Amino acid sequence: MLCEMQKRGITRLPAEAEGESLFLATAQYLEKAGYVHYEISNYALGEKNVSRHNQKYWQHVPYLGLGPAAHSFREGKRWWNCRSVAEYCAALKKGIAPVSGEEVLTPEQLELETLYLGLRTRRGVEDTLLFSSTRRRMLLGEMLRADYVRREGQKVIPTTKGFLVADRMAAILS
Repeated sequence: MLCEMQKRGITRLPAEAEGESLFLATAQYLEKAGYVHYEISNYALGEKNVSRHNQKYWQHVPYLGLGPAAHSFREGKRWWNCRSVAEYCAALKKGIAPVSGEEVLTPEQLELETLYLGLRTRRGVEDTLLFSSTRRRMLLGEMLRADYVRREGQKVIPTTKGFLVADRMAAILS
């Protein structure tokens, strides 16, 4: 819907600099009000209100999705059900799984997902993931100096400024 409104000229997306400014101002305002910035685009009023729902996705915890288009994950394998309600119900009536696709992730893909997803959360990533190559160690140093990440014990955690470029950081590190 937003895309259609943009195409018709009803609304516009902010320029990159304006979007960054709005993101940082919002983060500062909400954090001063007691909100925890726990994922790139999610805040909670205190630790006890942080959503547990998405945590399993960020951490590769096994989950089972039930219903049309639902996704599941276990032991490096991800699969998804058919989107159509009619096809989903027909498969169940025949006693067959309504799965329409699957992928088995390699150890390298799992590592990259861990990196990508970890940089989108305040949990961050284990520093050993970034010490796995000389190139990554060098890039980590640059990210620390640019205030995109900080070290906390054995973790590398994105700063609010780092959330702005989390996807780019992950792509550069991959």
